[in-house]
Amino acid sequence: RQISCLAMAAARNFGAVLLGLVAFAAACDAVAAGEGVSVPLTRVATAPLGRRRASASAAAVEGGSGTVVPLKGGYAKDGFYYSPIEVGTPPVTFNVLIDTGSSQIGLPSAVCKSCGDGKGPRYNYQASTTAQPVACGSQQCEVCTTHGGTPGEGACDFGKPYCSSVVPDLCGYGYAYGGGESFLTAHLVTDTVTFGGLTLNTTIAASDGQWPAGSFEGLPPNGILGLGYDANACNPTCVPTIFTQLVEAGLVPANRFGLCLDGEAGGVLDLGFFDEAKYSKAALQWVPVVQERWYNLPLRDITFNDTTIGLPPMAYSYLNDQIGSFIDSGTTAMLFGPLQWKHIIDTWQADFCHLPGVCGAAGTTIFDGQCLTAEQAKQLPSFPDFEFHFEGEGGANDPVVLTVASDFYFVPGGDDGSMCLDAGSAVGISAVLGDSFMASFYIAHDRVNQRVGFAPIDKCA
Repeated sequence: RQISCLAMAAARNFGAVLLGLVAFAAACDAVAAGEGVSVPLTRVATAPLGRRRASASAAAVEGGSGTVVPLKGGYAKDGFYYSPIEVGTPPVTFNVLIDTGSSQIGLPSAVCKSCGDGKGPRYNYQASTTAQPVACGSQQCEVCTTHGGTPGEGACDFGKPYCSSVVPDLCGYGYAYGGGESFLTAHLVTDTVTFGGLTLNTTIAASDGQWPAGSFEGLPPNGILGLGYDANACNPTCVPTIFTQLVEAGLVPANRFGLCLDGEAGGVLDLGFFDEAKYSKAALQWVPVVQERWYNLPLRDITFNDTTIGLPPMAYSYLNDQIGSFIDSGTTAMLFGPLQWKHIIDTWQADFCHLPGVCGAAGTTIFDGQCLTAEQAKQLPSFPDFEFHFEGEGGANDPVVLTVASDFYFVPGGDDGSMCLDAGSAVGISAVLGDSFMASFYIAHDRVNQRVGFAPIDKCA
């Protein structure tokens, strides 16, 4: 049968829904020694994604860089990487999406009437003895820029701070995901959070409204934890980001983290260090971060079998009306701007029309959301690699080419052997390289030197 993946692709849009679970992994003796922490991420997916890799052992393993915790796997209609956190006193456990494309902690609040059926946990600051609500008009609420300005005409990054419309005494907050596909309003509260066995006070955006309604409903993740830059947490009040706070408090040894996403068995987030056991150190290729909101990278071309899709480098850049090209663990698919996507389709239909699903009448191709049948999917090894050309640390004369094979960018469409293209288009971007890209590499986020390193994965265990 022909299977439409349009609904699945829509749900996989970057940060399309505020869902998630970020949990604390085991606390580790290595923290006391100033070493890193490994946080397990559970993968919820339609089915196993990507090439098969070694699984984690059944027991935690003490590594030289920190504590490595075994990963658990899970499957559902949509795919996310998540882990638990504990919030407040007494602690309440939330499962939060690990998202490098956003920067705040967002949880559904007890007063939210549009956050679903209420069967999952809700954050209630009045039930936590360690909660410190952020009052509207307070000094903390009035911080609205990361550039040292004070509230006033033109001083705020995204408008003046305001009061919550649901809890008027508290500082309001609002954020969007998926390029505006979903919106949340919130009130701000500072409370105790335990993440990866590390405990500190940080600011929570407690959602008191969601559009569309029920974004947390019926899915394992019921919150989000962002690992993006501080500038991305001004909406309009600027809240401190948990990873920056962990670094400043000395709870992680360095301003860096590694991310290893296994398509079948979850993944690992290495806080404060890069785990060389997961990759070949000599194979790390470094690409500079060019915009410190998301992890924007200088993508310069996309090719297939060395054939360019024919766009100039600026088509992939951060411009006045597009937010450029970046990696994002909160997005399952690889997403491209409408122009970039059209050029990709044109290149495929010019050079690979002999492959199933590439050419055909409108509405019948893999680009229209149709999946390959099990029989057609036998030809997946013949599909071309995506070849992404970046500027390296040495600029245009130091290119870095990263390839993604078809067994990563096609995902199972069900239990019948069908396979769906895990790529599509979204407005306002150049390229969002989500999990189907990221699962090909161990990704070293070096925030000290503002660069990201990529290496083939030996194992995520």
